[in-house]
Amino acid sequence: MKTNSLVILFLVIVLLFAGCNRVNEPSDNSEQSSTVQTSSEKPILKGWKANYTAFLEVFYGNKYIAESDIIPGTGQRLVKFYYKDMDDDGVPELIVDQWPSITVYTFDGDTVVEVGEDRYSTGTMRFLYSNNPSYPGIFGFHLGGGLERYSYMTIKNKQLIYEELWNEDYSGWRENRIEELSDDKEIIRESKRVYEENNDIEWTYIEIIKN
Repeated sequence: MKTNSLVILFLVIVLLFAGCNRVNEPSDNSEQSSTVQTSSEKPILKGWKANYTAFLEVFYGNKYIAESDIIPGTGQRLVKFYYKDMDDDGVPELIVDQWPSITVYTFDGDTVVEVGEDRYSTGTMRFLYSNNPSYPGIFGFHLGGGLERYSYMTIKNKQLIYEELWNEDYSGWRENRIEELSDDKEIIRESKRVYEENNDIEWTYIEIIKN
């Protein structure tokens, strides 16, 4: 009897010891739930591209069907778009260029909303981008009436901000050909750099949708 009692007591002690060890061991689920993302990259909101695609197909795809809106010989509209995160918040904006205006939309996680619109004058108009993270917006170059104009467009506080940076006069009627309109020398230099490097935005044209 004593032998049996000792064996049972020994087994109980072993089981208790093993149970204590298991309590201190983390389970697979606890490891997964306590994992912390250490990446410094900003998370990109999922679903933005699908929502933009659907928006373009419905809003622009069925809106401009006039013959004058078709580029001769190409079967494409005079409407083009581009994706760019203009406020560096992890959500690319949808930029739509339909002469003579450029409209910026964003995806707020639920729907596509318009941020703002800017109209530009007749003449040669180019939109350029910078690889410098300090300038996530879009630089503009406009040539018309003997004047080269340089500008910058970005988003601040969910509003579209447009700024004239500087211009250069080729008409010959001004003594000082160059006029700086911004006090920010760095952004002026950046506008010159993106122009000299031909960092033009690569637009995607909206194809005709036949009803």
